[in-house]
Amino acid sequence: MLVVVITALGALEFCDLQKLRRLPTSRAATVILCALWCVVVSVQGIVDPRFLWLGFAAALPGLLPVSAVTPLAGIRLTIRGFGYVGFLGGFALLVRETSGPVLTLLVLAGIWITDSGAYFSGRRFGRRHPFPRLSPGKTVAGFVGGMLAALATGAAGCLIVEGMGYGVALGLGAVIGIGSLAGDLAESKLKRDAGAKDTSTLIPGHGGVLDRFDSFLFVFPMVYLYLLLV
Repeated sequence: MLVVVITALGALEFCDLQKLRRLPTSRAATVILCALWCVVVSVQGIVDPRFLWLGFAAALPGLLPVSAVTPLAGIRLTIRGFGYVGFLGGFALLVRETSGPVLTLLVLAGIWITDSGAYFSGRRFGRRHPFPRLSPGKTVAGFVGGMLAALATGAAGCLIVEGMGYGVALGLGAVIGIGSLAGDLAESKLKRDAGAKDTSTLIPGHGGVLDRFDSFLFVFPMVYLYLLLV
C-alpha cells in the first residue's frame, strides 16, 4: 500500500511540473493509471518478463519530446507520467514478490546509504562537476563515494540474504549505485525543464515525494532485471 501512495503522490507532482511548463496533463488519468498498476502487481504478482517488455514498449511514445500544446501532448504526457512513476515504481513490488522482503529492505537501505555516501563525500572532496547544467550539485567525488557505499551495502548481502554469493552481491551493489545516479539525474532533468527547485513542498525541508524517491524509481527496475539475469 505504501508504494501505491508514493506513486500516486509522485504522479501528482509529475503533472504539476508539466503544468509549470504550460503543457496539458491529466492529473486524474495519470494518478489512476499509476495506482491501478501497483495494485494489480501487488495482488496478482505479475512477473512474466514478456509482459514487462510490453509495458516498456507501451511507454516509448511518452518518451518523445513534448514542448508545445498539441492534440496528442496530453496523452503522451499521461503515458510518460505513468511510465516514469507508476510503471517503474511497481518494480519494488515485483522485487518483493520474487526475491522476498529481506532483499527488498537491503535494496532500500542501499539506496539510502548510497545517497548519504554521495552527499558526504561530495561535500568533503567534491571539486569536479560533470553535469553543471543538469545537476550542478553532483560531483565526481560524490559519485565515487556513493558507489563505494553501494558496493559495501551489496557486499553485506552475502551475510543478510540467504544463498547470495559474493559476486552477485557486489553486482547488486553496483546496480544500486548506478541506478541511484540515473534516477537522480532523471528527476533533475524534470525539475530543470520546469524551472523548479523541488517537485513540491510536501515534505518540509526535503521537497516532494519525487525528490525523496527519485533513485527508488530507477534502482528497483534495474535490480529486478539484474536478478533475472543472474
